[in-house]
Amino acid sequence: MGEVSENPLQMSDIQEKSSLEYEIRAKSDLKNHKQSPKNDQSIRSEILHYQKLLSDYEKTISSQCTELEKLKQEHETTSRHFATLELAFSDVLQKYDRSKMIVAGFKSNEDALTQNLQIAEEKLKQNEAKYESLKTYAKSQIEKCNVEILNVRDKYEFESSKLRALIKRLEIKCSSLETSLNQKTEECDQLSALCDDITGKQV
Repeated sequence: MGEVSENPLQMSDIQEKSSLEYEIRAKSDLKNHKQSPKNDQSIRSEILHYQKLLSDYEKTISSQCTELEKLKQEHETTSRHFATLELAFSDVLQKYDRSKMIVAGFKSNEDALTQNLQIAEEKLKQNEAKYESLKTYAKSQIEKCNVEILNVRDKYEFESSKLRALIKRLEIKCSSLETSLNQKTEECDQLSALCDDITGKQV
């Protein structure tokens, strides 16, 4: 952005074209600054998006923990039933076949529950790893967004200061031009009066 001389004598010689250029540049800078809030809104929307993702992952982890606890309780219940059946096995020979099927069924359930428990534990570990990774990424993005917001704000304040300084210099220039114009007008009036006086004396 061009600088305007603060010397009244030099400012009085600046052409109207230079004044128009300053005005056009000032309007362009103001237009750019009006777009800054849009950038801020976009950054805030991105922050809210990552915060929502974090909340969703926390709910998923909580649900997995509840399911894991339920599977553990079912496994313990099944194990107790299995032990009871083994103790009663010798006393119930007439129900041997039926007991054998029941024991086999519980054994199958135990294996399935054990497998499900292992799968749930593995998923829990994976979700915890994803959660930590997303948490770290989201934190870095939030920090990056905060830095960008500060940079935009600093740039806006800097440009605003430049515009205020430009406006001040233009006001000084206008005041100087007005003063110069008044002086020229007064000089012309004096010359006109002098010419009229001389002309009147000659006549």
